[in-house]
Amino acid sequence: MAVTLGAFTTQFKEFQGVDPTLLQAQLDAAALSVDRTIWGAKADQGTYYLAAHMLALSPFGQNARMVDAKGQTTYWVHFRRLRSEVTSGFRVS
Repeated sequence: MAVTLGAFTTQFKEFQGVDPTLLQAQLDAAALSVDRTIWGAKADQGTYYLAAHMLALSPFGQNARMVDAKGQTTYWVHFRRLRSEVTSGFRVS
C-alpha cells in the first residue's frame, strides 16, 4: 500500500476542506517518521494518524479546537497504540 491524499481524506473527513498542499506536506513529513521496515502493514495507518496529529497541532487545528486542554489529540493516542503494537517485539503465549 502507499500513503495517498485521497485515502487520508476519506479516513479523516474532518480534513476534507483543508488545502491539499498542506495535507500533502504533513503526510510527507509524517512518512519520514514511520519506517516501513519496522511498521510493516501498519505503516500507512501510522503515517495517517501522525499526519492528523501534526495537523491538529498546527494553527489550523488550534483554531478548529482539535487539541484538548492537556495538548493531546485523539490521533496521537491512536498513533501511540499502533507504535506500541509494531515495536513491542515478539511475544510468547
